[in-house]
Amino acid sequence: MHYEFKLAGRVYKGEEIPLYKRPVPLPEAKVTIYYDSELPTVNAITDFHLRSIDALGPVPLTLLASTGVMFAILILRHSAQPER
Repeated sequence: MHYEFKLAGRVYKGEEIPLYKRPVPLPEAKVTIYYDSELPTVNAITDFHLRSIDALGPVPLTLLASTGVMFAILILRHSAQPER
């Protein structure tokens, strides 16, 4: 989705693909634009907090799965060592 907004007489444009079943606004619909007040070229139609959560994506699941694999390897290596 393409959008544009005017701030202090200058036009800024942006593009975003709504994720996680967020509604796609209709053409010519008025939407809230979130932007960095110091750098308006950093902007979005999704709140920056939600975008930061979206950026994590599968990270928690990946960390949990890799920890499980590490423990499985340690257990298998320990059980495969000959007893002294």
